[in-house]
Amino acid sequence: MLWIVLALATAFFNASAATLAKRGLSELQPWEMGMIPTAYAGLFCLVLLPLIEIPELDAAFWWAWGLSLPLMVVALYFQFSAIQLSPLSLTMPYLSFTPAFVIFTGFVLLGEVLNLWGILGVLSIAAGGYVLNVELGSGRGLLDPVKAVFREPGSWRMLVTAGIFSLTGVFGRMGVLHSSPMFFALTMLPALGSLFVATGFLLGRARISSLWKKPRSALLAGLCVALEIICHHFSIALAKSAYMLAVKRLNTLISVIFGRFVFKERNIAVRLSGTLLMILGVAMIGLLGK
Repeated sequence: MLWIVLALATAFFNASAATLAKRGLSELQPWEMGMIPTAYAGLFCLVLLPLIEIPELDAAFWWAWGLSLPLMVVALYFQFSAIQLSPLSLTMPYLSFTPAFVIFTGFVLLGEVLNLWGILGVLSIAAGGYVLNVELGSGRGLLDPVKAVFREPGSWRMLVTAGIFSLTGVFGRMGVLHSSPMFFALTMLPALGSLFVATGFLLGRARISSLWKKPRSALLAGLCVALEIICHHFSIALAKSAYMLAVKRLNTLISVIFGRFVFKERNIAVRLSGTLLMILGVAMIGLLGK
């Protein structure tokens, strides 16, 4: 299935961009770490945009495009503020709920209906991603992120982020179906990068000079973001939103692997159960999901 290959490529490029940003841009402010790869990815897309055919655009495309852009900025703001305010182990697990939320947003906005095996596969991947993100070796248990939502500002902010991503994912599929994968991707990223830079500057969370402080790291991370978004939109054009976004969530697993070999992180063995749940979920979606 081509969409699964593209979704896995999306997950790989997403994890690669995060790893490159962490390795080369970690001395910058959190907002800048997200802003710089996005801005450079937008530049790559602008170079490619004149080379593609402009499809016929209708009102549904403009609604999807116009709603995705501000929602993405709000989601990214909540994501980075969550990381700033609370421990990663109490915030990152909530991103794994995005594909589970898409079961409902995909049905409401696009009329997508999953069969039982598909739903079980999506939930299995969400559960696996949750387990992978909980730092079991840190003294915290599996339910600590759930309990933290009532006391940690970063936890509920990341839950809001997951909810917004479930909307942008569905709007992205809508936009692709009413244009083309390349056109939607190549127009969305430059606009998102520009808005990301302007918002960070106006909120005082980013310095314009940071854009060219680390050009090599910025270029590599930006290239990965551009490839991620292109693969994402080609994949989501071929599969239901919940399925594609669930497989994309394997970026969590790939990030754990990168963390072990690039940053020498420990406690990898305790994440085996999460890995198995995610692989089981992909198998159910790929073989039995409709």
